[in-house]
Amino acid sequence: MHKIPPQLHQYPLIRVCSPNCNVHQKRCNGGKRPVTSSGDNEPLPNIRQWIENGGNYGVVARDANDLVVFDSDAKLFSAILGDKLPETFTVKSGGDGFGEHWYYECKDMLQNSTWGTPEGSMRTGGTNGWFVVGPGSHHGETTNEYSIKNNTNVATVSTEELDTVIEVLNNIDTQDEKTPSQDSDHSATISDTKGPLGFIKRDDKRSEIRSVLNSGSHKEKCWMVGWLHGAAGLHESEIVDLIMREARWDNLSRDIVEKQVKSVIKSSHTTRGTHYNTYNR
Repeated sequence: MHKIPPQLHQYPLIRVCSPNCNVHQKRCNGGKRPVTSSGDNEPLPNIRQWIENGGNYGVVARDANDLVVFDSDAKLFSAILGDKLPETFTVKSGGDGFGEHWYYECKDMLQNSTWGTPEGSMRTGGTNGWFVVGPGSHHGETTNEYSIKNNTNVATVSTEELDTVIEVLNNIDTQDEKTPSQDSDHSATISDTKGPLGFIKRDDKRSEIRSVLNSGSHKEKCWMVGWLHGAAGLHESEIVDLIMREARWDNLSRDIVEKQVKSVIKSSHTTRGTHYNTYNR
């Protein structure tokens, strides 16, 4: 019987699609599609029953609670967290790349931030809340479990401590393009072209696209679609697949995304640029 870690009982939990869902076809985004809005409250027994039936679940950070989650996609990112912040409840992603979720509590920290070098983000909520897939869930592509890496309590930190981490990450992210380090603990940077945005050769554009995929306004999303089509040279279907695979927007629907992407491309009057295999601007 799956047990939701007691460290997470105090936070809002939501149902997330099962990794082998055959109802929504390709719209489940790797077992990360919320079944209901992340703004909903669901009783713990309902979540437990959902998990027992093979579903995933999400842990929601909202403006109304103090939860702060760092979503690390690079070893250097995690190394900075480990150096600047206290030990805390940490989860290893079920994806085939590097991925960790570091949970903290902090009063009055409502800032959401995204970095491209090293790749990762800090989430504290939003209008409808932001969720991270909970431990014990399974990744849709690998079927690997999101596992607990550090089974300690969720640490409480100050805004000053988080500001220090943000400053360090901002300083790295704004530096000129760098050659990846030979040190394996520092090699997973935005310059790593093996990542999902590796077809974009410019660090600044890759960081900009990643930021929109994490949390972008409607205007920014339209710009991103136009840029991916006209400059990076992706086909309409490739853009839709990228959004469904990588975006962390609330209530993703493939049908809606397909219509919006088609509409943006049609209204932009852009022709396809250099295909991503040769794109180097």
